[in-house]
Amino acid sequence: MREMRRKGERATQEEARRIVEESEYGFLATAGNGGLPYGVPVSHVLHGQAVYFHCAVEGRKLDNIRENSAVCLTCVSRAEPLPEQYDVRYACAVVEGRAALVEDEAEVLEALLLIGRHYTQHDEAALDAYIRTRLHRTFVCRIDIETITGKIHGGAPSGGSGSTACHQS
Repeated sequence: MREMRRKGERATQEEARRIVEESEYGFLATAGNGGLPYGVPVSHVLHGQAVYFHCAVEGRKLDNIRENSAVCLTCVSRAEPLPEQYDVRYACAVVEGRAALVEDEAEVLEALLLIGRHYTQHDEAALDAYIRTRLHRTFVCRIDIETITGKIHGGAPSGGSGSTACHQS
């Protein structure tokens, strides 16, 4: 793995995990069809050493994962422009790993409940009922985390300056 250029902005593992947990969505990058890249936002949830997301039962994202399971998920939990300083205060994390289509029904239900809890305020019974009526048209994918790195630029919301890019170089 390439070393981060601005080591002072490297997030701890705990901070990187928190960024993934707090972000509203992640941007999933896949490659398929002869190596062509494809990126798409996904609703996700971090659970242990995996990230789950849901999707339709067919599409380019799934085709790519079937062809090449290596994926990258980028999450941004904070992006605060600082126009007077020509800068952005941000917190981002990059998850790299292998994606798999979840086939076990119990794991699918658990993942969808985790995602539902993350994005809604419904009680468990209502959430469970909603999920079960849509189960036939929903796939769940799991990213088995190989690496997770993060970058925090600008520190706490009250300070900082420097580079504006969220990447590992």
